[in-house]
Amino acid sequence: MGTLDITYSRAELSARKRLLTFMWCTLLPMLACCSGSRESGVIEKYGMAESIEGRSIAEQAILLVNLVLPPEVPTRLEATWPSCGYFPAQTFAGKSGGFATTFVTGHGFDNGVVFTNADIVKVFLLDGDLLGNIETAFVPEGEHYIFINSRSLERLFQAFYMSGTEAMQQHNSFDKALVLALVMLHEVGHIHFRDSGKYVKPARLNLEEIGKPSGTITNREVRADRYATEILQIAWLSKEMKSPLYGPYGRAFISSNVFRAIATGSNSFDFRRDPRGILNGKPNPALFKQTGYSHLNIYVRLLVMLQQLDPAEDQMKELRWIDEMFAKNQSPR
Repeated sequence: MGTLDITYSRAELSARKRLLTFMWCTLLPMLACCSGSRESGVIEKYGMAESIEGRSIAEQAILLVNLVLPPEVPTRLEATWPSCGYFPAQTFAGKSGGFATTFVTGHGFDNGVVFTNADIVKVFLLDGDLLGNIETAFVPEGEHYIFINSRSLERLFQAFYMSGTEAMQQHNSFDKALVLALVMLHEVGHIHFRDSGKYVKPARLNLEEIGKPSGTITNREVRADRYATEILQIAWLSKEMKSPLYGPYGRAFISSNVFRAIATGSNSFDFRRDPRGILNGKPNPALFKQTGYSHLNIYVRLLVMLQQLDPAEDQMKELRWIDEMFAKNQSPR
């Protein structure tokens, strides 16, 4: 029996090479995204179920948070699920000495960042069936990790007008990761101040607190929001628009884009809902009423964040109007 002679043309070899590259870069990360969590004990402790929904967006949001945090702050987030492989790798190491961040470059797909001696905060992406729709993210009482409700993510993106029928455009996954990164920074603020996981009295709009440092604010939800904007301000002042890593990962670049995401949510709300009645002459301050247990109305929060990040008299005037309307009507804020 003769040997089978298989030969391929240069074009065929090139096509096979492209197919193998596609499988390596696309199919394998997809399989990794569907793999189980490395921290199943915590999930079982709380009777939760992990989710694969939204993992790639959450992974990029974690990377954005870790890169925007100041280099002297050792707190860093770590996903509890296998990396999807779409983004620069994040590795955690421990050895003698203090906290350090080291960028790995020049290695193609193996580029990434190494955090040495980090204060690691684990992030769990959980199935929302057991969590309801109350919170998108929270820190369990007495714990040092963050729970993300995967079923609430789309609702969060719609609230920021990143997706859905009322969005001016359907935003990409990077913009959605920016929104989730802002939420995670808020939760990092809770961990920084060692807030408990229990609900407290509802937050109230206090215009005197807007410009204060986070450490002087008493209401923990307002304080955590302020902590997030402080981190973004510090990152913007770094002027680091580029990162050693290829991609949109400079600290100042991340900060400016989170600001853009906040502005998109706030401005789109104004356009769609017209709370001040600019178009129809019928002001409707009730649109700013609180809807959650302990947080301010999300659009009041966005307006406050914009004022903290980029003070403007028009924004302050609107905040005063909201405050006066609520005081006049004695409505919950």
